Amino acid sequence: METTPHQDHDQPGTTLVHPAPPTMPAIEQAKGMLMLARGCDADTAFGILRTLSQDLNLKVRDIAVVVTAIGSGEAAVPHLAKTVEIVRGRLQGLMRDGRP
Repeated sequence: METTPHQDHDQPGTTLVHPAPPTMPAIEQAKGMLMLARGCDADTAFGILRTLSQDLNLKVRDIAVVVTAIGSGEAAVPHLAKTVEIVRGRLQGLMRDGRP
């Protein structure tokens, strides 16, 4: 399980470690794939995920799962099959146009 540091304001100089939300690994992996494919920074990659999320009315995590599946060559995300095709087309357009 991943953890995220959190500053303990009651005890200066100490950091508490809390478990990372379960969606974080999927989102971070998708951001990394977009950063590699597009040569962009983390904020731009998250912006792409957020835009796709808003346009398709899906959670960012679901978009991240689809992006990761596409990027790793996985053919099937059964419950999101139609979304995979839509996102694949949008990502191909992004690669051509260079816009989020």
